[in-house]
Amino acid sequence: MGFFVNEVRFHRFIFVAAIIIYTITAFYSTGYYHADEHYQIIEFAGAKLGTNSASEQAWEFEAASRQTIQPSIAYVIFSVLEFLRISDPYTKSFILRLLTAVTALLVVQFFVRTMLSSIHERCRDIFIFLSYFLWFVPAVNVRFSSETWSGLMFLLSVAILHTHRVQDRYRYFIFGLIAGFGFLFRFQTAFLFLGLIIWLIVIQRITIKKVLQIAFAGLLVQFAGVLIDFWFYGRFVLTTWEYFRMQIVEDIASEFGAEIWYFYLKKLVIAPFWPFGILIVVSLFLVLIRSPRNWLVWSIIPFMMVHSIIPHKEVRFLLPLVNLLPFLLVFGLQNLDKLKVGPIVSRLIKPLQFAIVTLFIILNFIALAAISLKPSGNGKMEISRFIAENYQEKPLRLIHCSWSSPYNPFESVPTKFYQRSNVEEIRIASLCQLNDSLLSDSKENLLVLRQIELKSQRCRQVLENYKTVELKRSIPVWIENLNAFYGEMNTDDVLILFLIQC
Repeated sequence: MGFFVNEVRFHRFIFVAAIIIYTITAFYSTGYYHADEHYQIIEFAGAKLGTNSASEQAWEFEAASRQTIQPSIAYVIFSVLEFLRISDPYTKSFILRLLTAVTALLVVQFFVRTMLSSIHERCRDIFIFLSYFLWFVPAVNVRFSSETWSGLMFLLSVAILHTHRVQDRYRYFIFGLIAGFGFLFRFQTAFLFLGLIIWLIVIQRITIKKVLQIAFAGLLVQFAGVLIDFWFYGRFVLTTWEYFRMQIVEDIASEFGAEIWYFYLKKLVIAPFWPFGILIVVSLFLVLIRSPRNWLVWSIIPFMMVHSIIPHKEVRFLLPLVNLLPFLLVFGLQNLDKLKVGPIVSRLIKPLQFAIVTLFIILNFIALAAISLKPSGNGKMEISRFIAENYQEKPLRLIHCSWSSPYNPFESVPTKFYQRSNVEEIRIASLCQLNDSLLSDSKENLLVLRQIELKSQRCRQVLENYKTVELKRSIPVWIENLNAFYGEMNTDDVLILFLIQC
C-alpha cells in the first residue's frame, strides 16, 4: 500500500511538471511540422471565415477530399478570439496548440492510470515518466494536426476498454463514439481501430450485441461528420470516398514520392534517434513473440502493414502511434525477465537493464530540452514572427530564395494566415541572382535563405558584396548542434534572415 501511495504522488508530480513543459513546448513550437497541418486546417478555416478564397487553398479544398472537423474547430476558436479582439495569428495558433496540449495531458493521464496495473511494479515509475516525457512526445502532443488528434482518440479508446470506471453496458458504445471521432480526425487510423475491434472479437470474444453497439456509435459520429462537411463545403460530399478516390484510386499521393516497403521499419529505428529506435523495434518484436494475443500487436501491426503497402510514405503517418510507444517500450522490455536463458546471461540482464535505462534517461533529457524549445519544422514561422514583432507596419522588401519564404514557401498556395500587408516579396531562384536592381530605396531590404544556399562558394561571394547583418535564425544554434546527435531535422533547411544595408 505504501508503494502505491508513493506511485500516486510520483504521477501527480510528473503530471504537474508535464503541464509546465507542455505549455512551454506549445509556446515555442511555432509554425507547423508538416504543410498539411497548416494548409488543410488553418487555411481551410480561413476560407470559412472569409479571410481567404477557395482559389488560394490547396487543391484538396476544391476536391472536398479532406475531413473538416478540425478546420471547423479552428473556425469556432478563431471566431471567439476575434470576438474578444484577439487577432494576432501567433496567439491564435498558440491557442490551438494549447488546446491540443490540454487534451493530450488529460488523455495520457487517464491512459496511464488505467494501464498501470499491467506494468510490473518496478517499471511503473519509468512508464509514468516516459508517457509524458519520452523526448519527442511533448512536441507531437501540442500539434493541432490530424495525426496527433487521431492518435489521442485511439489512446483514449484503449483506456476506455481497460478501465473499471465505465460500466460494461456503456463501454462499447463509448468506445465506438471515440473510434468514430478518431476516424474523422484521420481516415487512416481506421486500421488501428479495426485491428482493435478484431482483437475484441477474436481474443476477448465480445458478443454480437457489443459489436453492434460499436458499429452504431461509430456510424452516428460518421453521420455527424457528413453534416459538418456539408456545412463547411456548402454541398453534400462524402469526404471519405473522395479521399480514397483521389489518394488511392487515382494515386495522387504517389506524385509526392514513393518509398520501398520496409521504409517504416527503417524509420522506426532512425526517426526517434537510433538508441531509442532500436529499443522500440526490440520491444515491438518482444511483444510480438512473447505476447501475440496483446491488443498492441493486433492494432499496431495491421496499421504498419497497410501503410507499408501504400507507395507514398512519410514519417508523420506513424505519429498516431507516438503515445503508444512508452507503453510498448516498458511492456516489451519487461518481457526480458521472462526469456529462458542460461544462469550467466540471467545475471547480466538486470545490470544491462539498469545501464540501458540510465543511458536512455540522460539522452532523453538532452533531446527533450532541445525539442521543447524548438520551433516546429525548420522554424520558418519563427522568422515571420520576428518580422511582425520588430518591424510591425514598417514597409519591407523581403527577398527570398525558393522554398525559403515564411509567407509563400509554395508559389501556388500562400500562407495567408500569417501574411502581412507591409511586406513585399521578391522571389529569386538562388542566392547567385541577388543584385542591386532587387533592392528598394524606400523600404527596408531583408533577405531570407536556407543554409543550403550558403554552401555554394560562388553564391556566397555574391552575398559578401553586400553589407549584411544577420537578424534571426529560424532554429537556435545550440539546438542545431544537438541535432547532429538526434537528427530530428534537416539543418540545410534552417532559415537565416539578413538585413541588407544599402
